[in-house]
Amino acid sequence: MEKIIAVMTAMLLFGVNGWATPPSILEIDYIKEEGKLYVYMDHLSRDHTRHYIRKVSIMKNGEEVATKTNRQQVDPNHYAFSIDVQAAANDEITVTTFCSEGGKKSTSIVVPKDEKENKEAKPSDIKAKVEGLKDKEEQAPVYSSKGEVFQDKADVYENKEDMMKRKGGY
Repeated sequence: MEKIIAVMTAMLLFGVNGWATPPSILEIDYIKEEGKLYVYMDHLSRDHTRHYIRKVSIMKNGEEVATKTNRQQVDPNHYAFSIDVQAAANDEITVTTFCSEGGKKSTSIVVPKDEKENKEAKPSDIKAKVEGLKDKEEQAPVYSSKGEVFQDKADVYENKEDMMKRKGGY
């Protein structure tokens, strides 16, 4: 009997991890001259009003400097944004994403020394992805869970309330 309970408990614990859906790709780039951090991720969503990147935490040298929360994901495959972050050479920037269905993913970069040392500086691929997706999102309608179109996208982006911490969930 104890073996059966142990097996069932293990199956339940491992099964819960199967629900966690962090982004499959998380890429970040910091452009020192602009003072901007570019964040791009692939996150496949079955229902973008219930399954989305709900929170992104940005840390510099171990201290949180910004948090971005959302109520849904406009594009069902990707999520991207840029944000102002002041960082100096050798600062470590860490971005952690949290999915509304559970799961998180992190990545870090160290801000390089002066770009003048890199004579063959090339445009950022990540910045191009972020800006391309931003143009697409600006034109796309944003829907509520009831299928209503939000008139003001500020209802979705820059929302300070973490929907997962609300009493009763969504």
